[in-house]
Amino acid sequence: MDRAAIIKRDAGLLAGRVEFLLDAPVSTIDDIALGVFFIMAFWSGGSRQSFARLVHAITTLDPSRALRFVVADTDEIPHFYESPRFKGTLHGWGETFWIKNGQIVSDSGIGLNLECIVPNTTALLQMKS
Repeated sequence: MDRAAIIKRDAGLLAGRVEFLLDAPVSTIDDIALGVFFIMAFWSGGSRQSFARLVHAITTLDPSRALRFVVADTDEIPHFYESPRFKGTLHGWGETFWIKNGQIVSDSGIGLNLECIVPNTTALLQMKS
């Protein structure tokens, strides 16, 4: 399975903006000034739903391209599961973290939580300065 090709296909208009990382260090978010960090579980329908909703939200809410959009493959980042920053939060639902200056300002919580995507993305965009 060509995971990068799947991300590109499913990202639609955002295909050129998505930074897909197969082997991301936990410190990846430290370098995000303003953006969204998404953890894709390709085998999870919920993760695919979350990704689709997030792509739609960013496409609609961020036409000025203020946000970085970084995606990591959950199967390639087992070290995240033991990191204090992420421990207990990753379950294959397409966990999403909204980042400002390397700090998590909100997350999607545990389980499928599609309702948080638009408000969290909107709130993050309001933090840009």
